[in-house]
Amino acid sequence: MTRFQPRPQVKCAARIVIVLALALVAQATPSHAVDKDVKVAAKAAYKTFLETSFVAKMDLRNYGHHYVLPDGSPAPQKSKKQGRGGEGALFAKKIKVHSGETGEGIYVRAKKDEVTVQLTKKRKGMNGTWVHILFDRRVVPDDLEPAKLARAVSSVVVIKGYEPGADIAAAFAEAGAGEAIPPAVPDTQAVPSIDSFNVRVEPPRIVRGTEARVVLEYDVSAPAGMSVEVLESRSLLFDGRMLPSFPTSETLMRANGHFETIYSQPIPSSAATGVYELEAEVCVAEECTSRRVILEVTP
Repeated sequence: MTRFQPRPQVKCAARIVIVLALALVAQATPSHAVDKDVKVAAKAAYKTFLETSFVAKMDLRNYGHHYVLPDGSPAPQKSKKQGRGGEGALFAKKIKVHSGETGEGIYVRAKKDEVTVQLTKKRKGMNGTWVHILFDRRVVPDDLEPAKLARAVSSVVVIKGYEPGADIAAAFAEAGAGEAIPPAVPDTQAVPSIDSFNVRVEPPRIVRGTEARVVLEYDVSAPAGMSVEVLESRSLLFDGRMLPSFPTSETLMRANGHFETIYSQPIPSSAATGVYELEAEVCVAEECTSRRVILEVTP
């Protein structure tokens, strides 16, 4: 009697080999892999930005993150994250580049559907602030043109040489090459501004039930013989939350010169002990500058 001999499952084995091969290919080429030409374009953009610098349009905080779209508008459902040097870190060096100051480091990195621009105070600085440019598709080399990157981060910084309208100015310069036209000299006094803004609390460590002094010190640049409105405001925060009755503000008329304003800040006997943050802001001609200082309240 001949025993039944099962036929070898050749087709099944072949299928298993194919599935394993596909799995290995999937592991070898992850979905987040960046195309080689995109990496080359990112490196080229970084080298281009080595020749320039940026001016901060807001205080750039250490480990801060901002999310934007390629046209420069805020990314929907994405908010600014302050990170380790932000609102939660009282004694860290929070602000790497103050609003209006110049920074040198502009680093470009590309991901599958995102380009990250890192901004630092010095050209070889560490940490700093990250601007994430989010795309609804894979990043292509054309997305990494320096002018497009500068436009995307324009709500956070202005990259010198890529200011709004710079391309138009360059076109006019090229069209008028060879003509002896003297450059226009801007009137730096035409628009009022705030310079050298500093804030301090005296004393910085105070017993509750007593009173501290808040000193705002700044320079006003205004057209000669003209007074301008300056808005001074103060906010007091504890554990990241603004206290009731804040912010408070005063509108003052200031001429060209140096000014110091002193406010009394009572600390109630019932105030919680701990570290508070006092934020002061000075605004003129719709331009605002702010600073934060620490106030420690003890029993």
